[in-house]
Amino acid sequence: MIGAGDVDGAERPLHVVLFADQHVETSGGAQVAMRLQRRFLERLGHTVTVVAPRRHGRDLPGAGDEAYVDIPSIPVPTDREYAFVWPGSRADRAVDEGIARRVARGAPLPDVVHVQADFWGAFLGVRFAERAGIPLVITMHNRVDAGIEATTPAPRLVLRALNAWRRWQLPGSGPGDDGWAHLAGLASRAAAVTAPSAHFARRLEEHGVFRPVDVVWNGIDDGVLADLGGGSAGAAGEQAGVARSEDPDVRGREGGGTGSGAPGEQAGVARSEDPDVRGSEGGGSGSGAPGEQAGVARSEDPDVRGSEGGGSGSGAPGRARPGDPRRAPGGSTGSGAESGAEGVARSEDPDAHGSESGGVGSDAGGGPGGGSGSGAPDGPAAPVRLVWVGRMSPEKRLLPFLEALAASGADARAEVIGAGFELAAARRLVAARGIAGRVDFLGRLPYRETLARVRAADALVQTSIGFETQGMTPFEAACLGTPAIVSDPDIADEMGGGVWRVEPAAEEPARVAALADALRVAVRDLRNGRAPRPAERVVREFRQSSRTDAMVAVYRRALAG
Repeated sequence: MIGAGDVDGAERPLHVVLFADQHVETSGGAQVAMRLQRRFLERLGHTVTVVAPRRHGRDLPGAGDEAYVDIPSIPVPTDREYAFVWPGSRADRAVDEGIARRVARGAPLPDVVHVQADFWGAFLGVRFAERAGIPLVITMHNRVDAGIEATTPAPRLVLRALNAWRRWQLPGSGPGDDGWAHLAGLASRAAAVTAPSAHFARRLEEHGVFRPVDVVWNGIDDGVLADLGGGSAGAAGEQAGVARSEDPDVRGREGGGTGSGAPGEQAGVARSEDPDVRGSEGGGSGSGAPGEQAGVARSEDPDVRGSEGGGSGSGAPGRARPGDPRRAPGGSTGSGAESGAEGVARSEDPDAHGSESGGVGSDAGGGPGGGSGSGAPDGPAAPVRLVWVGRMSPEKRLLPFLEALAASGADARAEVIGAGFELAAARRLVAARGIAGRVDFLGRLPYRETLARVRAADALVQTSIGFETQGMTPFEAACLGTPAIVSDPDIADEMGGGVWRVEPAAEEPARVAALADALRVAVRDLRNGRAPRPAERVVREFRQSSRTDAMVAVYRRALAG
């Protein structure tokens, strides 16, 4: 059986075999994370092979990539971008033959299996590690129980069936009938388990899945961050010692970013040829501390955003525009009188009082504040720019966000990036609620352009609750200097700053009302230059280069036994 013989060299390059439930060139946060992991592992001299379902269609990105071992699959009828694999002996043979071809073409023998899957990809990866006699590392990306509850009509029955399937595919993997039992069964043969957030790692340990669970965040591409002018304290990545990306996937493969920041080709409906979509896995559940007053978001960080520099590079939307709503119109926030109404939190940072200048720059798009360098308003304020990014499915709560936007009455315009089967319902909702003119559906966008639009926005909106194991988009926004309106208390806790918390509620109507309140508070804070500043720790530690170093350390520990 194919497997590495010598595992004694502590610093030698490794051959890592990744297993996924969906092809990594499809849409989804886990897929984006795996593409980045591969790219940064290869930059360090390691070899990466990716085992995943074969895609269906023509002119598919990465179709000739020899690192991909595509397993025979059946397309999902409702969305042929995704596929299903029956993980039987035929699939096992396809795995072995594909990796053997990879080795025959010059790749070293595999050293470690890294499963980043929950279903067929996990079964295949666990069994390959056993056949090859090499260590197994598993990254838990998903709250299986929460996802099944959100997407199936009989979740308990589905979970029982899933665990029965798991015991059939992996004999001896343990009892149990819930989502945690399924994850524990997968982890029962692992040398190490990682999670993309501290709160999800804690839950995995509390439910007996594995102990200890290593926390390794998914990260943001260092080169893209540098190109877009993100990074610590508003410094561009190059100033922070981060190399610009040389990978064409992140430097203009899509035609140089977003240009002037205008929406997609026609009313935001044009689909990119690159399936990179932000969204999907990230950020667990729980019941974090509520805000200061019921239904009212409070700023998590008293620091007020300073004045960021302008360009984002390569045609990306710029940040320095007249009357940037994260700056105080007229050069001051005054005495904070605006915070007295409706429970709006007042910043405790003395820098917030009189230190921000009015907007600068000359972007023709204008800014929500409408101010000039002297602080005098030039005309009517433009709407605050919000961005929502993700898969359009119930657990992501796009429809509740659009309901809340309509109910809030806030002077805001939203860009919705992503795709999914709820798109038609979302279009009907905005038309029925009279906000179609304030919502742009941009479809799937390339990774770099998505990040450029997040950077250009005034705030990002995160709406899933109890589903995410990390919640990547608020972290990416933080690295780009964009604060976030966060519905999941666990994500807000992990970020440590730069957010408006949405008040938790038990029922969906109350959640929608709380989100509407949070939108009003955020728009008011942005208008008055009082947006919270993202935590420096997130900006510093979320870079993919540091996350890859952390994962390599896990691999080497697993190899050492």
